[in-house]
Amino acid sequence: MNEKKIILFGLYFAIFSQILLGFAQDTFKIALFTTIFSYSDEIYSIILLIYTIFKKGFTEQKRVLTLIILLWCVGLISGINSNFNLLTNSLGAFNFLKGLIIYICLCQYKFSLSDFKYFINLFIAIIPFVIVFYVLDIVIPNLRQLLNFQRIGQTSDFRLGFRSLGGLFSIYTHASLFGLIYFIIYKYYKPKKSQRKWYQILGLLMIIATQKIKDIFSISVVYCLCKIKYVKPISILSIIMAGYVLFELYAIYLPNHYNTYFGRDADTAVRNLMTATSLQIANNHIPLGVGWGKFGSATSAQIYSEVYGKYKLEGLWGLNYEDNHSFMQDTQWPMIFGETGYLGTIIFLLILFMVFAKPLKYYLQDTSNMQYAFPSVLFIYYIICSLGKPVFVAIPHSYVIWGITAIWYSLSTKIPQYAKSKKNRCKHDERKTEDRPCNSIS
Repeated sequence: MNEKKIILFGLYFAIFSQILLGFAQDTFKIALFTTIFSYSDEIYSIILLIYTIFKKGFTEQKRVLTLIILLWCVGLISGINSNFNLLTNSLGAFNFLKGLIIYICLCQYKFSLSDFKYFINLFIAIIPFVIVFYVLDIVIPNLRQLLNFQRIGQTSDFRLGFRSLGGLFSIYTHASLFGLIYFIIYKYYKPKKSQRKWYQILGLLMIIATQKIKDIFSISVVYCLCKIKYVKPISILSIIMAGYVLFELYAIYLPNHYNTYFGRDADTAVRNLMTATSLQIANNHIPLGVGWGKFGSATSAQIYSEVYGKYKLEGLWGLNYEDNHSFMQDTQWPMIFGETGYLGTIIFLLILFMVFAKPLKYYLQDTSNMQYAFPSVLFIYYIICSLGKPVFVAIPHSYVIWGITAIWYSLSTKIPQYAKSKKNRCKHDERKTEDRPCNSIS
């Protein structure tokens, strides 16, 4: 196994270990494996960073690297606003930035199409286990109880008479993430027609079966875009209208859920309170926030932060250190606004623009363009889901989008543009590349 494949296998293990963590921590309660799987993502990012510094240096994406450093500095300086603690600030910064660290490191390596094929085949390899566990979840109604997947929000729920399904994924959002990955792979990168249709359906069903509104809405937008050859203003208008209809149906058929976040109970919903408070923090400390690890982040849930008490949030359901703090990192933007303020938010948005603007531009011009499909579809899905979960900074979602986008950055500098045709034929002479023709990944 060469250097690049070792790096990609490490990335995959860091992602998949979060799925294995459910079994180690909840089902079998094996302390050693729980520790290994819990810290695999941190260990991987640290090793990759050190190795890249000494092996490669940073010659690619220097502007993005500069913005990442600036963002870190903003969170560091912001820490003086809330009883600065070096340990809390350092851990908070690392937890927020480790996905970006993966991105900037992987951009330094020249990945090939064969490397990409190797990486996606790692996800494909577990499909038989995914199917088996979903079948078991269908035929055994209390499977999640038997596996002890009892964490808050992860037990079986009924909506419109249907039971939510998660299969081998102890956390429903992990199931929807892998469903999205399978949908993209079999939509764009597996040419065997006999597999394409059924595995695309599998991916869609994995997302829908979670019954998570944000994921269903996100995949609906993605699916509509995939069906449009060239995205025009009228196409965007049509998608907006379809989204409005979908939202109205959601309000009609799931009134309790709708009222919690958008209706009569919206003012007391913890997620909405976190968002409103983060804006209040940003206004109180213009242009900074309260510093890394202090609000809306996993670190603020692990290490006591006085900010929750200051803004009268501590003790609310989901924001209680003694009992349940699951809502402390429930969404994306309260953490950014609260910890880094308006300045940090602007820098983060600039990073997103610099990384995803080009892939999105070419993808929307030709949605059959395989070269930009993966990072673009992930971004579209993530940017919608970010209203309900911290996908750009939380494992395993962050490693998926930043890792895959970095791989495709490398490929975009190595192979020419795909022709704008349904067959995605390459413009270059195939005799000049070591890889197979770029319209055939498998």
